[in-house]
Amino acid sequence: MTQQAKQICQDMPSSSSFSSTFRTERKTARKIRMQSLDPQGKVKADRDRGILYGKTEIDLTYVEQLVETSQTRFLMDCLVYLGRQLTGDHTIKEIISMLQQGLDTTD
Repeated sequence: MTQQAKQICQDMPSSSSFSSTFRTERKTARKIRMQSLDPQGKVKADRDRGILYGKTEIDLTYVEQLVETSQTRFLMDCLVYLGRQLTGDHTIKEIISMLQQGLDTTD
């Protein structure tokens, strides 16, 4: 390590002071309104672009893990399922748990 690199490291704030300065802790989990998953129109999956969900376009262009149209359709189907099955407000953890239960019952 060069002397210049050592100096840069010393001049930078430590991770503990940085995180305590900029981190805000939530006392309650953020909730998502399930009514926001109402597509209000047609729903269509396109491998190259993403998902057209009513009037909203969900751009998945840079999600490199999606290589087949069926994968994009599966994501679209999950959104539609959640929009139909859930009401009220739920945390991400609750939504994932309910989605997993739904997938387990369809096996």
